[in-house]
Amino acid sequence: MSSFSNEYLTLAQLNGFWQTEPLKYGIHIEPQTQSLGLSAQHKNIGFKYMADDLATNDAHRFSTYLYAQYFW
Repeated sequence: MSSFSNEYLTLAQLNGFWQTEPLKYGIHIEPQTQSLGLSAQHKNIGFKYMADDLATNDAHRFSTYLYAQYFW
């Protein structure tokens, strides 16, 4: 479980992950916005997609993330 908060709202997100080699997959649910999301993560790069409607032009909640990370 994770959350996002700012001065206007607080969103809770339920996350479930499963590990395969070499990827880690995730499913994400935001109950307040009724949004669903999917993610995939490799060792140093990842992608996350989340929306409350598959027709993204009609979505009230839509986000995508593409990120790179490095641990030393």
